[in-house]
Amino acid sequence: MRNLAFIAIFFIMLPWAFIMPHLGVLIWSWMAFGNPHREVYGFARSMPYNLIIAAVTLGAWALSTEAKRIPLVTTTVLIMLFGFWMTLSSYMAFDPSYAWPLWERHIKTLLLALVVMGLMQKRTRVHALVWVIVISLGYWGVKSGIFFLGTAGQYRIWGPELSMIADNNHLAVALLMSVPLMYYLRMHSENIWVQRGLLVGIVLTLLSVIGTQSRGGFIALLAMALMYWWRSKKKAGAAIVFVILGLSASFVVTDQWVERIETIENYDDDDSFQSRVDAWVTAYNIAKDRPLIGGGFAVTEIPVIYFRYNEGIDEEQWPRAAHSAYFQVLGDQGFAGLAIYLMLGFVAWLNTRYVISETRGRVEYQWAHDLANMIQVSLVAFFVGSAALSFAYYDVYYVLLAVTAVLKLIVVRELQPSILRTPRLSPMGPHPARQNVYRDTHVI
Repeated sequence: MRNLAFIAIFFIMLPWAFIMPHLGVLIWSWMAFGNPHREVYGFARSMPYNLIIAAVTLGAWALSTEAKRIPLVTTTVLIMLFGFWMTLSSYMAFDPSYAWPLWERHIKTLLLALVVMGLMQKRTRVHALVWVIVISLGYWGVKSGIFFLGTAGQYRIWGPELSMIADNNHLAVALLMSVPLMYYLRMHSENIWVQRGLLVGIVLTLLSVIGTQSRGGFIALLAMALMYWWRSKKKAGAAIVFVILGLSASFVVTDQWVERIETIENYDDDDSFQSRVDAWVTAYNIAKDRPLIGGGFAVTEIPVIYFRYNEGIDEEQWPRAAHSAYFQVLGDQGFAGLAIYLMLGFVAWLNTRYVISETRGRVEYQWAHDLANMIQVSLVAFFVGSAALSFAYYDVYYVLLAVTAVLKLIVVRELQPSILRTPRLSPMGPHPARQNVYRDTHVI
C-alpha cells in the first residue's frame, strides 16, 4: 500500500513540474537529496524517479516562457569545465567500464546545479529550495534523532541504503550541512510553531550526528560550531549555549561513542587511519603518473591499480576508497581536475563574502545576508568533514555552490544593475526579451 501511495504522490506532482519548471527542480532535488524512495519496497524502490523528473523539468523549461538562459559566471564555467574533465578522465580511465556508470551518476549532479542556476533566480525560489534541502535531510535527521533517544544511543546510525549518504560518516556530514540552513529558516519564519519545529529539528539532527559515531563528523561539528561562534555578534552568549549543549550531550552519549571518539588522539595506532594514508598515497601516485586526467572514477578501488601504485601494501589488503574528497578527486581527475574542484569551493566562498558585504545593514536584503552566512557555515562542515571521506561528488554541495552564485546575481542585479552586463548561455535556443524577475519580496 505504501508503494502505491508513494508512486501516486510522485506522478501527481509531475504535471505541476511540467506547468512550472522551477517546481520540477524542487521535486528533482527532493528525490536526489532525501531519497524518499528508500522508504518503500518492491518495484517502487527501483523506479528511475530522478531520470523521469529531470526529463520532465528540462522539457517543461524548453516549452515554457521562462528565460532559456544560464548565467555565464565563474561558477557556471567551472561546473561545465569540471563536467568536461570528468568526461575526459572517464574516457581515458584505466577501466572505462568501471568509470562510466559513476560518470553517469555524477554528471546528473552537475546538470542539476546548472538548472538551479538557470531557473531559481528569485528570492522565493531560492527560499523554497532551501526548504527542500532541509526537509530532505531533516527527515533523516529527525527520524534518526528519535531513534537515538529511543534506544539510548546503543546503536550506530546509518543513512538510507544505496544512497550517497548511506555510510554513517557521509550521513553525519550531510546532516551537519543542513543544520545552518535550518537555522536560517528559523530566523526568517514568522510562524512560532514553524520556529519551534525547526528548533526541535536542529536538536534531533545534532543528536543524529552524535549517533553516527563518526569521528570525522565530530571534528566537522567542532569546526562548524567554531565558525558559528566566530560569526556571532554575541560571542559570550554563544559560548555559554555551546557549553550547555556540550554538557547536555554528555548525558546521552554512550561509553562506546566516547571510546570511538578518543581514538582521534591515538590516530598513529589506528589501523583505519593507516589505511586512509595508504589510499592517499595511492591516489597521489596515480595523479603523479597521470597529472592531467588521473585514473578515472573510484580508481583506488580497482585492485590491480591499487597495488600497482602502492607497492608497499600487503596484497592481502583489500583496495580502499580514497577516504578524502581531495585525494579522491586527485586520483580520479588528476591535478588539473583537483584544481578545478578547489576553485569551485573557493569561488563559492567569495560569492558568499560578496553577498554578506553588500547586504550588511540593508533590512530588505537581510534574508540574503543571513543565508550567505549560514551557507558559509555549511561549507565549513563540508570542507572539514569531507577531508577524510570519499564525498567529493555529493549533490547537495554542488547545489549550494550554485545557490551562492544565484545569491550574488540577485544582489548584483538589484543593488548594482548598471555594472552587470553578463553574456548568457542559451542551450535551449533563443529566449524572450529580458525581464526583471527579482521584484517579488514575499517568502514562501
